[in-house]
Amino acid sequence: MLGTTELVAELLPSGRSLVVAVGDIVIDLVPGWLERAVISTLGGSDKPFLIANIAVVAGLLGATLGLLSSRRFPLGAIGLAAMTGVGVAASLADPQAGVAGPIAAGLAGASAGIGALWVLLRAGRPTVAPAAPLSAVRDPAGGGVADRKRFLTVAAAAVVIAGSGAFGGRVLAARKRVDEIRKAIRIPRPARRAPTPPAGANLNIPGLTPLYVRNDDFYRIDTALIVPQVDPNDWSLEVKGMVDRPYSLSYAELLALPHFEADVTLSCVSNEIGGGLAGNARWQGVPLADLLQRAGVQRGATQVLGRSVDGFTAGFPTQVALDGRNAMVAVAMNGEPLP
Repeated sequence: MLGTTELVAELLPSGRSLVVAVGDIVIDLVPGWLERAVISTLGGSDKPFLIANIAVVAGLLGATLGLLSSRRFPLGAIGLAAMTGVGVAASLADPQAGVAGPIAAGLAGASAGIGALWVLLRAGRPTVAPAAPLSAVRDPAGGGVADRKRFLTVAAAAVVIAGSGAFGGRVLAARKRVDEIRKAIRIPRPARRAPTPPAGANLNIPGLTPLYVRNDDFYRIDTALIVPQVDPNDWSLEVKGMVDRPYSLSYAELLALPHFEADVTLSCVSNEIGGGLAGNARWQGVPLADLLQRAGVQRGATQVLGRSVDGFTAGFPTQVALDGRNAMVAVAMNGEPLP
């Protein structure tokens, strides 16, 4: 069932992994103290750990439903449909997911799960035989004989098919990556460049953060199980709310505006003294003040709220963007398009 949902979800443009969608809901519901404890204990392995646990729980529920189905098949079928429904509901709550994709993946997964359950029950159904072979087990309830070898063969085939579906879904998900699109982006020359660092500015001391942290080495802390894959051709920046002239910009239009560079250090609020959740980079982007002034910020608008494509939000006081500091909508990091 899970393998089918993964495969179908990735085949459809608006599809999304139901397992990942459930994981995102779990993250949203987990208390902050527990989330911090898990991150502190597992580090970057926290997300794979969560996905593995969801798969284990789904497997245990499936096994329980299989036992119930041996007596009443409709109970197992309803249970599998309900499990899929939870995944569909979680996926529909994702702003990046469409409607048709999650529903199609759910229907396909439920159908595959119920069909596999029916086949397994038939394979394990006792049959009356005059002499039981060594690979058979007599059913104490009905006196028939269940062919253990046949059941294990069918079960193994079901596992292989499910695993192939899940693997195929992951392969298709990898093909959705926008790395190739990023490589084709040409970042414009900034109108105002950052000054060249003086000689010896990078101390090269072991354990000390370098002057410029490579993009691949820069720390990343988030709650997303799967990093959002954003196609610049479909992305747009909307400036709205308490403004006189709301507007939107495509990615190409944002690149066409005047840019500037700035060396800025970022540090996670959870970073401890001497921790690795801090780094410096040379950023390039459009002055945020210019974008806000173009919209005409109204009196009483005290907060700037940013919302990402996956629904994550972060905000700061409006005055911070207008007091002359290097606030920008960044498009490049260390001379490359944002990762």
